[in-house]
Amino acid sequence: FTRNVKSLTNHIHLAELVKKTTEESTFRERWQTERSMLEGDLCFDTLDEMIAYNYPPLRLLRLLCLQSLASGGIKSSKYDAYRRDIVQTYGFEYLFF
Repeated sequence: FTRNVKSLTNHIHLAELVKKTTEESTFRERWQTERSMLEGDLCFDTLDEMIAYNYPPLRLLRLLCLQSLASGGIKSSKYDAYRRDIVQTYGFEYLFF
């Protein structure tokens, strides 16, 4: 019985953490952006805004990868612009990711 209670308590705690995370506006915005990319939309304006507002760099790079995969690549001119903006905003060390 105590084992079931402990398991239920853990489940409830995890559910509360998931609910708290998914209700945050940053999570919802990122989820909406990811969804739009997967539906075929080009979200370059959103990515530009994220760079301008110093969005966490690893999350930004993940979104750039997703955009590239979902849209069949990024044009070299756009890629060069993103590379320049990322170096100026986050530093050259993010070029190697």
